[in-house]
Amino acid sequence: MRVEFIATPDDVLRITQDGRLESVGPFFSPFGWAQGLMLPGTPHWDPKIGNSQSLEVVVRPRCVGYNTVKLPGIDLKNAANSREHAMVRHKRVKAQRESVRLQLQSAGVHRLEAPMHVQIVRLGPGKARDTDDLPVYGKIVRDEIAAMLGYDDRDIMESPPLTWAVFQRVAPTPSVEVTFFRLVRPPDVSYKKKPTHSPPTPPSRKAQAKR
Repeated sequence: MRVEFIATPDDVLRITQDGRLESVGPFFSPFGWAQGLMLPGTPHWDPKIGNSQSLEVVVRPRCVGYNTVKLPGIDLKNAANSREHAMVRHKRVKAQRESVRLQLQSAGVHRLEAPMHVQIVRLGPGKARDTDDLPVYGKIVRDEIAAMLGYDDRDIMESPPLTWAVFQRVAPTPSVEVTFFRLVRPPDVSYKKKPTHSPPTPPSRKAQAKR
């Protein structure tokens, strides 16, 4: 069982198995709190975690803030298991990437700076998908975020500009929830940027007049 914590300036958040953010409180020991999840009778006792054979505790670097962006209408699929024709899949992926890009730009994501931890949550009806396929489900959103910010999402340096996590949650309608945790930049670390997707430019008055 994996338990993940991330500290903000005012609070400490526990990230649940389906990507929800739960407030733990401003002062706590993550390992002591995690131990409480496993011991009956303690305030934080969680039978799912307490009955597991092992517990992995992840404490992420302190972040200076975070914000969540919701992308309605995006139904993420696993292209590896899809039975779509190649051309149909290509059109769907292209349309989804365009929609993701426009929605993220409208939310001002292109102005964010690294380093960040990006959490992607796939929401949709039906049964939960296999957890080993989750990174594939999040690929479209991940690729667009990396392209928009100008960073290589394949970067495996010691302090990469972007780190990723993908979760899933059952919901009535398909959508995606993306949380950007803005992290403290390590000293003496610089990030090389690539050309980025610029936000759409509104048409000029002359162009509007011609229409």
